[in-house]
Amino acid sequence: MEPQRPKPLDHPVFMAVMQFVKVEHYDRDRGHKDPRFRFEWLPDTPPDIERSALEIEVACAKCGRPIRPFRRRKDTAPGRGHLYLAVSCPLDVRIGCSRSKVASRAYDEIYTALGYKRGKHE
Repeated sequence: MEPQRPKPLDHPVFMAVMQFVKVEHYDRDRGHKDPRFRFEWLPDTPPDIERSALEIEVACAKCGRPIRPFRRRKDTAPGRGHLYLAVSCPLDVRIGCSRSKVASRAYDEIYTALGYKRGKHE
């Protein structure tokens, strides 16, 4: 039996590396009062911190499968930077996980833990 994996906020390294993540807001989809957001990696992050982030393993917010929440964008040249944060299975593994309300709530929990309030640009 595989060991139980933590949620991102319960992982001992997760919040330490989150200081190298920025929240990007965009309001085209839902307007100024409830803008969408995404978590993007800061490009000048030290390589050892990036490696630590890429090694984190947590449970998918929806199905509980083991996932690596920090991922490299596929359209990026090899090298550092261009990481993003995901709380669910990769789309090519299980698309339903990423579209779930559970995943949406997990993103909101991380957003709130970073000190942001829903509905406000920071």
